Amino acid sequence: ELDLAYYNRSLTHAALENLASALSDLKKAIVLRPAFNPAYIQLGMLQLSLEQYQSALVNFSIAIQNDSSQATAYYYRGQTLVALKEWSLSISEFDKAIYLDSNNIDYIRLKAAALISLKNWEAASRCYIKILDINLNAVLAYRQLGFIKLQTKAFDQAESLLNRAIQLNNKDAMSYFYRALLYSCLLYTSP
Repeated sequence: ELDLAYYNRSLTHAALENLASALSDLKKAIVLRPAFNPAYIQLGMLQLSLEQYQSALVNFSIAIQNDSSQATAYYYRGQTLVALKEWSLSISEFDKAIYLDSNNIDYIRLKAAALISLKNWEAASRCYIKILDINLNAVLAYRQLGFIKLQTKAFDQAESLLNRAIQLNNKDAMSYFYRALLYSCLLYTSP
């Protein structure tokens, strides 16, 4: 149970932003129990936050090798690949996480963001529509669908979607920004 004590102490260190001690305790927990997946995932998450991307990838991969049903390990490996701007590889990791946990909005959201980076508007739209299937009041999905419609010059649909996002949350600055961008586009494209 010493491995669990080190793991729990690492979480406390991380919460207190004492990351060197958190990393040290996680490594000790792993030495004591080499197949301790939560420790590998937590270690990878800390390394990701410290921009130690290659080390993070190794630890997420070990967690997956130990147990391929770890959706969070695929998700964080995908996040690490996003940080490295490896969009296609990140999408593959998000797909694996979504396969294991199909209703996790965060997994779907980050896949959509990677698809937007590749300008794959149609696939990104499908992700946001899936988010709306899970939560009809997801402001982010309406906003991002509005952004996609703006990019594809479907201005009427963009306006409707952005208005819905603002209706759901009138403090969502990005929805107002995209709507202002939309009106600017309409101003410059009208005859």
